[in-house]
Amino acid sequence: MDWAIGVDIGGTKIEAALVDERGAVEGLYRQATQADLGPAVVLDRLQTSIRIVLDQAPGPVRAVGIGFAGQVDASSGVVYYAPNLPGWRDVPLKAKLESTLGLPVFVLNDVHAAAWAEWTYGAGQGWDDLVCVFIGTGVGGGVILGGRLQTGASGSLGEVGHMPIVADGRACRCGGRGCLEAYIGGWAIAEQVRQDIQAHWVEWGDVGPLEAFTAETLADLCQRGHSRAQAWSDRLGRYLGIGMVGVVNVLNPRGLILGGGVLQGFPEWLTVVAVTIQALALPSAARTVEVRRAGLGRHGGLIGAAAWARWQLQKEVTG
Repeated sequence: MDWAIGVDIGGTKIEAALVDERGAVEGLYRQATQADLGPAVVLDRLQTSIRIVLDQAPGPVRAVGIGFAGQVDASSGVVYYAPNLPGWRDVPLKAKLESTLGLPVFVLNDVHAAAWAEWTYGAGQGWDDLVCVFIGTGVGGGVILGGRLQTGASGSLGEVGHMPIVADGRACRCGGRGCLEAYIGGWAIAEQVRQDIQAHWVEWGDVGPLEAFTAETLADLCQRGHSRAQAWSDRLGRYLGIGMVGVVNVLNPRGLILGGGVLQGFPEWLTVVAVTIQALALPSAARTVEVRRAGLGRHGGLIGAAAWARWQLQKEVTG
């Protein structure tokens, strides 16, 4: 069996697992990122996670693929910047891991990894032109055009979460204002709704401790028919739809794949996005695009990272 290790590093968790050439996952290990403690602590926890998974391997492991929630130069494996992981600037992650693990390591953006997985094994099979957008703590995108993963001049292609949709709008963690993520990222949803609860507490009623209110809390209230919560869901879904109109107009994909933890709580947003695209996107772009839910679930990032590592090794062999 041909094994690689796939790792998904986000603002809240590190997940690592063995992945075979069919995309099957075994030996999953998960722990908190503890991002607020800085890169050195996160790197130590990352290496621990990889070694725990490596010890479970039933056969040789060829390589390690890392999907990292930040701006990454995939050719060098350097993490330039990570909005949701403090202190990560110009960190040579590939070099640091290869020196301690003794295995080839390949690093790419986490959503690029998830897009590669969806194209290889998931909802994007059969499409050579697609965009994947994942909505979790942050909002990121991965783009495949002509059957090739597009990374841009510095690795930041696909950062749709930091595409401004409101002039002089809400402050974003990237330092900009009015970004899509500043409205529909998990952290931003919680901030906005908490402010609304404080301003309209009578209409909200008892929704529990304010500091514990999250995007998941909002989704639960929507499922229970809470009218103000539903109004917020409608507003946020509209923001997502407007952002996706821009993506479709610029990139003209055959497929638009949406996923991520936040989207799981608001499945109706897929319909909102599809309707908004048909209403507002350029007719030539709207005519050919199909909106689908991501098919690989929460492990798509690590599956894609492992598949990317395996593909990179093959490229080195074949030249």
